Amino acid sequence: MKKLFILFLFSFSSLLIGCGSSSIYDDYTDELQNSTIIVVSFFYDSDSDEWEYGLGTGFFVGDPAEGIFVTALHVVAGADEVFISYGYKKGETINPNFPKNYTQVFPQTTSKKFYWWDESRDLVIFKVKDVLKMKPKGALSFCTNIPKIGSNIYTCGHTLGEYYYNHSSSTVSGYKEYNGIKYILTGFPNAGPGNSGGAVVNESSCVIGMIQIGDTRISQQYAIPSKYISFLYDEVNSSYGFTEFDKKLKEINTPEGYKINRTPYDENMFKK
Repeated sequence: MKKLFILFLFSFSSLLIGCGSSSIYDDYTDELQNSTIIVVSFFYDSDSDEWEYGLGTGFFVGDPAEGIFVTALHVVAGADEVFISYGYKKGETINPNFPKNYTQVFPQTTSKKFYWWDESRDLVIFKVKDVLKMKPKGALSFCTNIPKIGSNIYTCGHTLGEYYYNHSSSTVSGYKEYNGIKYILTGFPNAGPGNSGGAVVNESSCVIGMIQIGDTRISQQYAIPSKYISFLYDEVNSSYGFTEFDKKLKEINTPEGYKINRTPYDENMFKK
């Protein structure tokens, strides 16, 4: 069974998730919307002397003034430079030539540790308050209880090629255990590339998980429960101020079974 699941991850690792729209979600958009970010990673290939970029989703957590955000590690692993864009309104078009509040978050000139990762769980957290151009309008909190099957859930992100924020509603359809983790199975409609690393929240806008991978053919996604993100978040709060970095992002391997879609760099799209 484990081998089959690993094959499933490899087969659909390139089908990272986007969001469809939903009127059901109207009462829950603001907090999630204000917390959601676009993550833009740039990769330099020394052999071809060319740049590529990839897009993912992330979200601010905790105190907005602290500038702490979460995304999937495979969105940034191996990157030479990472930028974020945030502060969009629901349905607002994202102009890739002039992304809103476009901020470089890696690398930084600092003696303080500002990112923490968990390769086995495909997680990374950044603390970037010193470089943000504007304080985030919102930040989410964690709910560490596993939601019941049938519970209403919601997500927000951007679908590649469309470049506007979408919201989507679904229910918890089941669970899938892999590598000791009980993943939450979701069924957000109209899934497409771009929302890997996006928050999954309940009706109280509390984070119950984060989307990491999915199969667009059957609109099914795997969300890692928020308790694992919370473990890493606690490490951020306890160790901020340490001066040693274990690795640079460029040296971190993409977690097995995951990858981000990369596009040849176009100087008119998400400038680096």
